[in-house]
This record gives sequence, C-alpha cells and structure tokens, in this order.
Amino acid sequence: MKRKSPLEREWERLCRKEAALDRAAVRAVPPAWKAGLEARVPEKALKGLESAFAKGFSLVFQHGAGIIGKTCGTEKLRQQHDALHRAALATGSRRDLRRLPAASRTAQLGSLALTTAEGAALGLLGVGMPDILLFLGVLLRGICETALRFGFDWESPREQLIILSMMETAVSRGEERLACSAGLQCLLTSKRTPSEEELKAQMQKTGAAFASGMLFAKFVQGLPVVGVAGGLMNPVFYRRVMQVVQLQYQKRWLRQLAGQKGVFLQNRQL
Repeated sequence: MKRKSPLEREWERLCRKEAALDRAAVRAVPPAWKAGLEARVPEKALKGLESAFAKGFSLVFQHGAGIIGKTCGTEKLRQQHDALHRAALATGSRRDLRRLPAASRTAQLGSLALTTAEGAALGLLGVGMPDILLFLGVLLRGICETALRFGFDWESPREQLIILSMMETAVSRGEERLACSAGLQCLLTSKRTPSEEELKAQMQKTGAAFASGMLFAKFVQGLPVVGVAGGLMNPVFYRRVMQVVQLQYQKRWLRQLAGQKGVFLQNRQL
C-alpha cells in the first residue's frame, strides 16, 4: 500500500476533527434548569435578539470593510499567507503544513481576550442588547482575519455567505447541526454568486441561530452586576465559532495545495 503524504494525513486528521465536533454538537443538550428559564423569556425578547444579530451582521459586512481592513492589516496578512503557502507547497512537510494554521490560532488570542473583557464589563453594568454589535464586530474581525491568513477574500458576497453559514453551523445543536453542516459542505462546492436576497436570508437564519444559542446569556447580561455571568458567554461562543471557522478555512487551503500538487483528497461522509 502506498504510504500517505503529510498532506493526506493532515486532511484526514481535520476530517476526523470535523466529524467529532458535529457528533458533540448533536449530543449537546442544555441542562434542564437553563431550558426552563429560557422558556420563560418572552417571545418578544427572542425576536428582538434575532433582529439585533441580523442587523449586526448587515452593519459589519456593509459598513465595516474599511475598519476591518485597517485593523487586520490586509496586505501584511496576504504577504504572510503567500510566504507560508509557498513553503508548504515547496516542501509538503508536516511542519510547513501546520505553520500557517498555528499562526492563525495564535493571532486569535488577542480578540478572545478583548471579547472576554468587553462582555464582562458590559455585563457588570447590566448592558445586554447593545453588547451584540460589539461582540459581532470582534467576532467578524477574527473571522475575516482568519480568511485572509488562509488566502481568501472575505469581502465577496459568496465568501460572506460562506462565513454566515459557518457561523450558523458553529452555534447549532442537535439534528439541526447536521443539516447546517451538510448545507455548508454543499455551499463550499458551489461556485455561484449569491443574490442579495439570499445573503439577507442567511443573515436572518444565522441571527436566529445566535439568538437561540445566546438567549439566556444576553437576557441575564441585561441585569446589573449578575449580568457579568452572561457577558462571560461571549468568549465561549467566540471559541465555538472560531473552532469551526479555523477548521473549514484550513481544509479549503489544503484543498488548494492538493490541487496544485495533483493530489486527490477524499471528503468525509456527513
């Protein structure tokens, strides 16, 4: 049997990790006390939260390009990607295949610390809903920076649709996770450009997923002093989303490398 290359072994490792994340999300069941409290939150509050998240996505994507570009250092990140990509393409070694992902993970530590401090501070003051735009700003900056590090331009409508789908997948639980994961894989294999209506519809879907997942946290965060507990859910969701984002961009980058090296990578069965 032909020995597998480092590229193939790295691909299979990521596929196993992706499958494990999906299985864990499917099995995840909220504790009874949390489900009971969430059931008492008014329907109006849930709808307001869904709207706030959807509007947050729209604002950041439509008006935050310049700010994100400046804070991320777009050109510098592209240069770093090119250098690490050339090294991985030239040697194909496990070490060079992991240098780019490692740099991306390290870069997220600052954003994680920022969203932790911001969520805790606003929670202490009893600020819940206004925190959403700040949280999404930090989160989307981290995602866009990750896209650039792996060589993808996040400003195109197609890439924004993929980002929103990754975010929805990351926060989904139960059987919904499998549906979202399968939908994401279909989207990644498609080359079409989405319409404005499709992009807006995905913003609504992702907003609803975030609202459902963070309902209790944001409701509690609106209470002075004890709201710090809700604010500390920001880094939890930040890590959850970035785990999926990092994995998917790494897989897409490996596919590019494989294409340039003439290697076929078998995608996992969902």
